[in-house]
Amino acid sequence: VATTAVERAPFVDYLPVRGEIRPERSIVLSAPSAGGGDMQIIQLVANGATVRAGDPVVVFDATNQQRTLEQKASELKQAEAELERARAEQVRRVRAAEAELEQARSTAARLRLDLSAADLLSKVDAEKRAIAVANAERLVKELEEKIAGEREIGAADVAIEQQKVDKTRYDVAETERIITAFTLTAPRDGMVSLLPNFRAGGPMSRTSPEFRRGDRAWSGAGIAEVPDLSSVRMTLRVD
Repeated sequence: VATTAVERAPFVDYLPVRGEIRPERSIVLSAPSAGGGDMQIIQLVANGATVRAGDPVVVFDATNQQRTLEQKASELKQAEAELERARAEQVRRVRAAEAELEQARSTAARLRLDLSAADLLSKVDAEKRAIAVANAERLVKELEEKIAGEREIGAADVAIEQQKVDKTRYDVAETERIITAFTLTAPRDGMVSLLPNFRAGGPMSRTSPEFRRGDRAWSGAGIAEVPDLSSVRMTLRVD
């Protein structure tokens, strides 16, 4: 009978298990919420591709947003032109009123000079000259008030046009921001892992295919992730 010596030692048993290995930290690239609906993917890196920080990973179709941007840019040019016209009109009206005021002041000064020689005139002529001086001075005062009013009216018109320009500039900047959001870039160096498109899987399918070029993504849908492979964790069940 074969025999062997028994000794105390570690007893090792091996248990095959299945699980999912995932990085502890991962940055998910999601479809923007500014699309206003489903967005079509027109450019997508391959699964497992290595990227640098700032490289485009997912690009959505921004044709409608580009048309909106062109329209808003045209509206901005028109609003800026209207603003310049309002400023030019304000300057023109004020200068015209100032020229009229200068002429009225010159006339009033001349009439006052004529009135200084009233001692040499008859009483009727002297009274006529006094009335003319009073009318000229009244006109000068009215024109001074007119200039102040022209400045206020012109400033109000310019302010209205400036508000239109500011709003249109905001619309242009917002549209540009939306277009920029349609390109998802890598937040760091690493490898891209494409995420499953749950809409593409059939009703009887247990798994969903990953996103592909041409797919339509809904707002907030996770398209890809850039994992940090320096630290990973395995999740599993042990029977």
